[in-house]
Amino acid sequence: TKEQVLGHSVGALLISGQIRNTIYCSYMDITTFNPIILYGPPGVGKSSIIKLAQQRGIESIDIEKLGHSYEERKTEMLKVFKQLSSGLVICGAADMKQADFPVNTRSVLLLPDNETYERRLEHRNDEYPHKDGQEALRHYHHIKQKKDQYDLVLEGEASAEHTLDLILNHFTLL
Repeated sequence: TKEQVLGHSVGALLISGQIRNTIYCSYMDITTFNPIILYGPPGVGKSSIIKLAQQRGIESIDIEKLGHSYEERKTEMLKVFKQLSSGLVICGAADMKQADFPVNTRSVLLLPDNETYERRLEHRNDEYPHKDGQEALRHYHHIKQKKDQYDLVLEGEASAEHTLDLILNHFTLL
């Protein structure tokens, strides 16, 4: 894997990116739409960014809402993807793996610092009570160890608006 470290901070976020090797997806070759998948531990703000993107008129899918199990979400996601023809689509990954997406997918890891993340978790259950019980801190540390596997890593704290703008600007300029 070739790495391209942008190495500068924008606001309170540290941005780093990489060009990852293409992984072959058995069910879908390169699509005519351009998927950007948001990854991150529970409570990091993926659903908030998806909601904001929808408000801005950007095709966006919160995969977590497509079903109750991994298999259900994956099946429904494929149905939705088959209906898309072209353009940008942003998805919250839920528990999907990078290999579950088309080969031209760009991956974004949202990763707040540990202290910020713990603060967010305290308030998370009030906003999203259906997400209570996810083993968030365990996921946080697991994902943090694998941050070099993503095309773009946004570390730190920023608003959903600022984060979405950074994501859109990064992939528009590539």
